[in-house]
Amino acid sequence: PGRIAPPPKGEEDLPAGDAEKLCGVWRLVDRQKPAGSVVEKFGKGEGPIRIQAPNGVYVEVSVRSPGQVVGQRSVCGSLRIEREDGELISVRHKVLGFEPPSVGARKSRVALDAGGGEGGEDVAVETLLNGADGPEVERWERVATGDVTVLELSGIDPRPPGGLKHTGYWLFCSGHWARVTGPRYGEGLLASVCCRSVAQVQEIFGNAALTEMRAHYLASCGTFDKPGKLVTTREAWSAVIKAGVLYDAEKTRDEVRKDGDVIVHAPLSGSITTWNVQSFAVDPFTPAPKQAKTPTAPKGLRERGKSADSDKSSSSSGGKKKKKAKDSDSSDEEPQKGKKAEKEKEKDKKRSRSSSSAKSSSSGGRKKSDRDKRKKSRSRSRDKKGRDRSRSRSKDKKRDRSRSRDRRDRDRKDRDRSKSRDKKDRSRDRGKTRERSRKRSRDRSRDRSRKRSRDGSRDKKDKDRSRDRSRGRDKKDREKRRSRSQDRSRAKKKSPSRSKAKKEKEKEKKEKDSSSESDSDKKKKKEKDSSPKKKKKSKKKDDSSSDKDDEKEKEDEKDKKEEDSEKEDEKEKRKEKEKKGKDKKKKKKAKSDSSSDKKSDASEKEEEDEDAKSSDGAEKEEEVEKKKEDGGGEKAKEKGEDKDSSDAESSSSSS
Repeated sequence: PGRIAPPPKGEEDLPAGDAEKLCGVWRLVDRQKPAGSVVEKFGKGEGPIRIQAPNGVYVEVSVRSPGQVVGQRSVCGSLRIEREDGELISVRHKVLGFEPPSVGARKSRVALDAGGGEGGEDVAVETLLNGADGPEVERWERVATGDVTVLELSGIDPRPPGGLKHTGYWLFCSGHWARVTGPRYGEGLLASVCCRSVAQVQEIFGNAALTEMRAHYLASCGTFDKPGKLVTTREAWSAVIKAGVLYDAEKTRDEVRKDGDVIVHAPLSGSITTWNVQSFAVDPFTPAPKQAKTPTAPKGLRERGKSADSDKSSSSSGGKKKKKAKDSDSSDEEPQKGKKAEKEKEKDKKRSRSSSSAKSSSSGGRKKSDRDKRKKSRSRSRDKKGRDRSRSRSKDKKRDRSRSRDRRDRDRKDRDRSKSRDKKDRSRDRGKTRERSRKRSRDRSRDRSRKRSRDGSRDKKDKDRSRDRSRGRDKKDREKRRSRSQDRSRAKKKSPSRSKAKKEKEKEKKEKDSSSESDSDKKKKKEKDSSPKKKKKSKKKDDSSSDKDDEKEKEDEKDKKEEDSEKEDEKEKRKEKEKKGKDKKKKKKAKSDSSSDKKSDASEKEEEDEDAKSSDGAEKEEEVEKKKEDGGGEKAKEKGEDKDSSDAESSSSSS
């Protein structure tokens, strides 16, 4: 909405000279694009119609193909007049239209030709100055001139769907009317985007723009031959072009009501609209009063005629007056007829008596009787006038009562309609809230089911992964055990070979000792006699040293076996601890079902790290064990060497 040029605030009256030239009813004759090449041409009663008011408001109804979206160009707004180099320039600010808004107002140069039409009509040629698609020329012809009534839309009941604010104008001029309503610029899809055409808006928003046009935008025009009867000749969304009655005061006079500067239009079918009166030069809603069919003479002539009739013979006038009295009395109520008849009988008796006395009396008495008769006739005429006045008053009272009843009925109907509409609106709102709550519950159930399915799939994947890991670990443990058992078997196989080598060394040592002993024996033989006791002692020492060596070897083998058993026990305890830790982790995973994928990935990485650490620890332990075994072998070798050295020393000492 910030890019759309807003219309000027308030309406400014056009200058007097320009108002006479531009105001009235106009019709489009042809459209040239560019100048000289006619693109569209319209006959009388076919093309767009424009009504221009003196206060600047204008309404243009342009319906090329009724019932379709393509070709709808109806618009309304305000007109401003400018002068450039002595030329008249019209600046039309749009308030709403069936086409998307353009940047800035519509400026066009106007050339007026008084009486330039085929039938002597005024012609206005408008040349567009700021058109997006290039120069464009429109030729308009004036249809009628006169006073213009301007009505501005102020409210709609019920409110339009979507909460969009509607505006519009309804103009009347010399038997023609035009009306355009819809959302103002800046609201809705169509009125809030600057585009060249409706087709581009449809490409952007899809069919939503077309549905909005059909639901919110209305344009129609027509004629009224007499006040109180409006006829529709063209409508935006009706494909059938036929003259239909929009309003008939004789049939539905309550459809339009005027209260001060506000007019309420409440049709039998459709929404109720309220209009603010900007100018009310012509009243198109109230019909003209009916004229009397039979002409009546003035009151003075009527009184003279009555006096001349009264001067005639008393008998003829009396008879006629009796008939008139009877005819007049027949319209009164039944209980009054009897009383009037009795009074008339008494009057007749008095008249008969007076006539008999008048015959016997002189001429002077006749004159008095004529005067009395005249007085009586005057009094009777006065009584008739009073009766007529009372009757007219009673009729007026009855009319007022009937009108008040009609007004009360109208008010009741309006109240009933408003109540029914309020009920409908409430029911609709309740239905909408229920539907929204149902949708929310459905969405929640769907989200829960999706979460459950996701969690179930994740649990399955975690279980499968844990199974695969446990199986892989079991395989690794089995392979390690097998490798360790193989290593032990190899070590056992190697151990007897070492013992053999030791025995061979011992044998060699013994042979050396024996050779040394042979040399020493020769010497000993010589010294037998001298030292027999010393020989016995050396033999005992040799036997004791050999026994000690055997005992030490047995003790070393026992120590090795005990160390191996202790290591195996420690390994089994570690495996049990690892299994317990894994079980605890699995339980924690089962409890945390709502954890995200990131946490699961992190836990997997931690497990892999732990597995790698455990495997590294096991490999380190194996290396340590191998080192210990190697160290034990080296220690045994050192012990053997120590033993050999001790044997050599013993042999030397014995020697």
